[in-house]
Amino acid sequence: MKREFKFRTLITGLCCAMILSGQLAQAARPSMPTSRVADVALGSGGELRGQVLNPQGLPQAQVKVSIGQLNQQATFVSTDEEGRFLVQGLSAGVYQVQTSQGSGIYRVWAPRTAPPSAQLGVLLINDGQIARGFSNQGGHWLANPWVMGLIVAGAIAIPLAIDSGS
Repeated sequence: MKREFKFRTLITGLCCAMILSGQLAQAARPSMPTSRVADVALGSGGELRGQVLNPQGLPQAQVKVSIGQLNQQATFVSTDEEGRFLVQGLSAGVYQVQTSQGSGIYRVWAPRTAPPSAQLGVLLINDGQIARGFSNQGGHWLANPWVMGLIVAGAIAIPLAIDSGS
């Protein structure tokens, strides 16, 4: 009887340790860097100019660029041979400018109202560092919900099997 109790305690302790280690692994994972909002001055007529480069600083031609505000339809343009794009008719506000491989958030100022530190255009690096949701890539395998489900199922099934065998 004491041996069975020790075995149950050991199994329960191991299952709890595995569940806790998955949570600790998730908490220890470095968080995604928060996006810094950059100030950009609009040109006359609400012109927003920008350029898309790769990580080596080379222009990215024919890249589809989306410019949009929260809860509003985005505007789509493509870059020219030098990676440059131009959108007209924008008003002041916060915009997200993104490609399939890069993204930035910009506080866009009406002409002659931008702070002195504001940029004259958007510079977007196409580096593949865009987060579209949770990813377990590079994370601990115990953070996977399927693995955790199997552990919990085992923690329930093993003691029941032991109990029914005695």
